[in-house]
Amino acid sequence: MTPTLFGPSHLAVCTHCDQAIRVAWETFNPALSTRCPSCGGLCELHGEPLHGDRVSLRSPGPREELGRLDIVGLAGSGADLPQVKRIWGLPGEHVQLRSGELWIDGQLFQKSLEQFHRVRIPVAAYPEDRLSHFWVSSGELNGTPASKSDWARIENSDTAGNTPLGQRLSWRSVRPARVHPTDSPPSDWLQPSPIVDDYRSNQGVRCLLHPVEDYSVTLELSDVLTAPMTGLFRYRDQEITIAFTPVDTGRIENLAAATIRVRQRIEVALCDDRLLLASDTEELVYEYSELDSHASSQLDAFEWMRLDFHAQTGFRRLQVYRDLYLPSVSTESADVGQESSVQETSAGFYLLGDNLPVSIDSRSELGRVDGRQILGLVEPYVVKPSR
Repeated sequence: MTPTLFGPSHLAVCTHCDQAIRVAWETFNPALSTRCPSCGGLCELHGEPLHGDRVSLRSPGPREELGRLDIVGLAGSGADLPQVKRIWGLPGEHVQLRSGELWIDGQLFQKSLEQFHRVRIPVAAYPEDRLSHFWVSSGELNGTPASKSDWARIENSDTAGNTPLGQRLSWRSVRPARVHPTDSPPSDWLQPSPIVDDYRSNQGVRCLLHPVEDYSVTLELSDVLTAPMTGLFRYRDQEITIAFTPVDTGRIENLAAATIRVRQRIEVALCDDRLLLASDTEELVYEYSELDSHASSQLDAFEWMRLDFHAQTGFRRLQVYRDLYLPSVSTESADVGQESSVQETSAGFYLLGDNLPVSIDSRSELGRVDGRQILGLVEPYVVKPSR
């Protein structure tokens, strides 16, 4: 269930930027180098392996039913330890995994923002990541894209209250390049990349990576927003403009495809053919088909969002997440090239692990799971592991 829950793992620390990551025990291969997702450098193992997370299971109440996206424990076969999986399909439903998405009875499953939070995978975070891939420009806004020389990387700082300032904010996706860090300079360790369904914790898994189009951006400002700002977000090779206005400002019609009032916190999620907006003031949902979008032209390649402010603005926290991509088969399956998987209507639950490349679940020999095999619901808290 990595990254929601960790089994046994190794702690690895980058020798270049000190970024720490946990490497799932079942994917660790000592013959392969562990690469830092932040700077692309080499990581070294620290200390003894960590035990897995411990969770508490409880039986559903007399009127409580198991629901979609619930995490459950189920009995293993024979002497096997109990397994932890997530419910995606309910008894009696016709389930299909198509291009990474879940289809139920022929309809695309569209997650709410709360449901997205339950399955989202971290991609980038400031100030947690040692090397940020967020960029700011402090030049005057003139309606044209800033040149590369205008941009400055937001640097990680351990000084409380020391937040970066800028009038334009951008995030661009990267991943470790196919070079060995000892044979190339640090500037070559990363390469621009689409968002893909890789996992920081999977160090030794070789599998086909799929582009992931569904993602979210969370932004926390240092101060209350006092002037409108606009954001440009990439989705399905289109660009969507969103307006963010101060709370005491009325809605500005025709300013953008969508508008939301904001104090200090913003969340934008483009997921399952919908735009989900949230702030510390309100939440809004837009169908993608209803939005005014246009072919991507202003954003650079592998640039996923750009925000324009009308004053120098500080950022306390920035986070990017991706949705779970649901491949129809795991890397353990022989039919890796299969595009979709259909499960006929059944009396059992359709269960998947969150670490989909290596999970043994309903896509393979586990099949549909009878409700009597489920031991209980996983409680939301986790007892952190010891060495």
